[in-house]
Amino acid sequence: MEKLLSFCKKYFILIISICLFILVSFWGMITPLFSDDALAVRMSPSEILHSGINDWFVWNGRFVGQTFYRILVNLPPSIYGLVNALVFILLPLLMMVLTFKSSGNLKHKNAKYILILAMIFAFFPNFSLNFLYRAISGNYLWTGIINFLFVILWISYKHNTSKLKNISYSILLIALSVIAGWCNENLGIGIIFLLIGLTLISTKKYKGLNFTKVISVIAYIFGYVMLLIAPGNMVRGRSRDQSFLNKSFIQKIATNLPIINQYIIQHILPLLIIFIIVLFINIYLVKNRYAILSSCILFVSAFITFYALLLSPESVDQSRCYFFGTMLLIIAVVQLIPFSSNDDLIKIVVNSFIVCLCGYVLLTLSTGFVLSYKTDIELLQQQNMIKNKLKNKKNNGNITVPKINNAPYSDYGLWDILSENPSDWQNTCYAHMFKAKSIKVAGNY
Repeated sequence: MEKLLSFCKKYFILIISICLFILVSFWGMITPLFSDDALAVRMSPSEILHSGINDWFVWNGRFVGQTFYRILVNLPPSIYGLVNALVFILLPLLMMVLTFKSSGNLKHKNAKYILILAMIFAFFPNFSLNFLYRAISGNYLWTGIINFLFVILWISYKHNTSKLKNISYSILLIALSVIAGWCNENLGIGIIFLLIGLTLISTKKYKGLNFTKVISVIAYIFGYVMLLIAPGNMVRGRSRDQSFLNKSFIQKIATNLPIINQYIIQHILPLLIIFIIVLFINIYLVKNRYAILSSCILFVSAFITFYALLLSPESVDQSRCYFFGTMLLIIAVVQLIPFSSNDDLIKIVVNSFIVCLCGYVLLTLSTGFVLSYKTDIELLQQQNMIKNKLKNKKNNGNITVPKINNAPYSDYGLWDILSENPSDWQNTCYAHMFKAKSIKVAGNY
């Protein structure tokens, strides 16, 4: 028994990662193409590349994220499930490494890992929509991984005695910084603040600026500017909400501020409370000045990503827009949790919190997975019905199918997207995917 416990403790992160990989792989394999996914089917590698370039001019500047999304859509479901799951399990691992790198505390990796993973599931809703829906996964999960990897490599950079290693690392870091900066509008401004903040406190700690790090920050800003100046951003903004673009700066803030505040209150308030509590514990008991400063910088970076949405013409109420800020906030909280406290009461509180949170996640995740599975199966059956009806030439390409109605709604799953109106966005996406003239459902919702 002792050997088994010792083995589990030693390989705890690996065991959990394998279990998570199996779950998310299977979940991804059964997740059908959804909404925007349907528009990117049947694309060759050259078409994917050309579409990404074309997007920059006519739709949005997210060349990196849009390219990932189109690649994921055109992978076979089994391959997509494996690849996307691999990227997903990197998320808590990179977040854990960031807590080490930004605070300098390399202890308690098992506790930090499981807490980060539990917080991802507990404080970020709509799992299928945000992690398995190809269009969002490519633009948020995958680009988030690139940014976290860049920040880790940036923090880790040290001048090496080997000139070849120095040059190779510098080229890799600068190239990655441009790609990372080109990923997402609200994440980009948050990461820029994070890099500048860590540079300032590192300058005091290590007595001097690192030239390669400074150039990497400049390269990141260059990539971010390329994202912002894309002509397609204005085209998309006009098509989504021209009236918002016509508003004054103050009117835009007045429109979006209540929406952002409401989302934070509904989904992120517990994290804010936890951060404030552990911050004061660190200030009065732990007194690790560097960890406190880096956590505060992460905290501010998170809120910069949230409130960068003030000027966004669309989707401010969508959970995906808060993905990056939530992840940064989780890192800020976890690196301040006093795992090493000698106070028995604090130890009891910390351990009880981790156990309760993990219990809550197991209950909600298991229920959510079952409901999501039922929904996915019904959606796949509906799609198979569309395929079969298209074989019947009497339909003339105009397809009517029953709506799905047996699977209960779940925050973890997708939901019925087809409507009675064949001109609705979701219906036209499906019509494109199946090469039909029109698709609609029968019956009322």
